[in-house]
Amino acid sequence: MKIMTNALLLLLFSAGATFAQDAQMTLHENTFNKFLKAVGQISGGGRFKKAFIKTDYTWKIKNARIDLEPNKATFYADADIKVKGITFTEKVTGSVDVSFNPVSNVISVKVRDAKFDVVIFGAKVATIDLAKYYKPKFEFPGPQPLQKTVLVDLPDGSKKRINITTKSQSFKIIKDRIVVVSYLTFTG
Repeated sequence: MKIMTNALLLLLFSAGATFAQDAQMTLHENTFNKFLKAVGQISGGGRFKKAFIKTDYTWKIKNARIDLEPNKATFYADADIKVKGITFTEKVTGSVDVSFNPVSNVISVKVRDAKFDVVIFGAKVATIDLAKYYKPKFEFPGPQPLQKTVLVDLPDGSKKRINITTKSQSFKIIKDRIVVVSYLTFTG
């Protein structure tokens, strides 16, 4: 019975916390992954030359995705590297910067680095950083009202000016989501 009571209190507390904010913007990681999919396949190549060995290599990125976990964002992809008809896959793991600027009301998500090495015959011939290919930041508006003031018509024919200000904001990365919450004040 005590466990059920505690669970109910936790549920009510969580529900109260959810409804306490005035405005909220939530971005799901699927938003970014759909964008990465729309970018399409990224590929490149180069030439390996050492002693009497000369060969070309190519690389192709598949399954690019961003994973959101509590307080962090990570970039993942698979790099298929092809040399002389042989293809092997390198796992790519990179870091993603996620930030919220309360002054400009902008949520930014940017792949900071996502490197993998091209190794041929035991020799590292190149380091590729995919961050330069996923260079544009994803930017979204945060939860702030578009209006700073509202004029309300009163029954006596006068108008009352209501000022809307953002009292505070909080930003966090949770499992699969980025959440920005705003608390507003109305004065008149």
